[in-house]
Amino acid sequence: MSGQPMGFLPFGVFSVIIGIWSMNDTYILQSLTNRPELIKILCYLCMMIIAYPPVSFVASAAKRRDSRMLTALLVLVALNFITTVTLSGLGMVDPHYMLIFSHINIIIAMGMTIYLMIQAARNKTVEKQFLRTILIGMSAALFGVSIDLLRFWLAKNSEYGSSPFTRVGVLIFIIAEGSYLLKEKNRLLIEQGNAELMKKLAYTDALTGLSNRTAYYEKGEELRKAEQSSTIVLLDINWLKTVNDEYGHAEGDRHIAAAAKIISESLSELGICYRIGSDEFAAILDTDDAAKVEQALSNLERAAESYNSAENPPVSLQIAYGYAMYFPKNMSVEIAENMADKRMYEMKRIMKAIRK
Repeated sequence: MSGQPMGFLPFGVFSVIIGIWSMNDTYILQSLTNRPELIKILCYLCMMIIAYPPVSFVASAAKRRDSRMLTALLVLVALNFITTVTLSGLGMVDPHYMLIFSHINIIIAMGMTIYLMIQAARNKTVEKQFLRTILIGMSAALFGVSIDLLRFWLAKNSEYGSSPFTRVGVLIFIIAEGSYLLKEKNRLLIEQGNAELMKKLAYTDALTGLSNRTAYYEKGEELRKAEQSSTIVLLDINWLKTVNDEYGHAEGDRHIAAAAKIISESLSELGICYRIGSDEFAAILDTDDAAKVEQALSNLERAAESYNSAENPPVSLQIAYGYAMYFPKNMSVEIAENMADKRMYEMKRIMKAIRK
């Protein structure tokens, strides 16, 4: 979801902080650690930093990450944190009495959140569905926090703990935002899948499944920029026109598909194979080792012979080829292609002469 305008990290941090702080009322942490003083310190720390994440989340959603309010709030939170930790560590003050500064920051954060939501609604910087979700979730959280702050200062002791309304409000907030984010992620995954499918279709030959001419040209551009030695192989199916004219295009397609499979199985371990025309193929191999290339092409010849023996096509499958090593310091890609093309046509001429 990194491409989206919403800050999911602040959303998660806020939820975790609220969860830790609220667990103080359940005595779960005390029973697990048997150190209630550590749990109190943890809750004080949560209260000191809890003001910033929700404002950061709303600012991100409202596309106001550059707002000076965020910087100002971060400074206030940092000052409160440093002051409380320093004075408490020196034994000059009980951190409980410093809670008022954390509460002030929370109240300021609530005001900023309301302001950002109003600005987002007024400027229409957020789509309606997401804005509605933010309004529902944040309103519930703000209401719960407000009630608990009043209870903390007006009713010092409560049998219901210090944060029952906050827990409910934040739960509504998490459910509202979480359900939206899940739907949004699902939509983005579908869009990403469609985009990848369209890209694959744009660069893939439908009949053979090999990369197409467009992909071949782009790979050539990459070779020019990377200046990496490689081998360019050009291949051509003999007698394809004869197959199409005498036995139909369906048989011709089977001829092409069989050739593509043989080429791919023989050469794809060394590089990428392409169909660049009706009966024309190419491969760009990531090696300049002639022995490896010769071995792969020998495998191709044997595979074609095996196919003819096993399938007995009406016209024997013959694949002519030629290759040339590409050394960027000594030649251009075009020169290597021309060399491979000449060698391929020479082999094609010899194969046709033998057949006659």
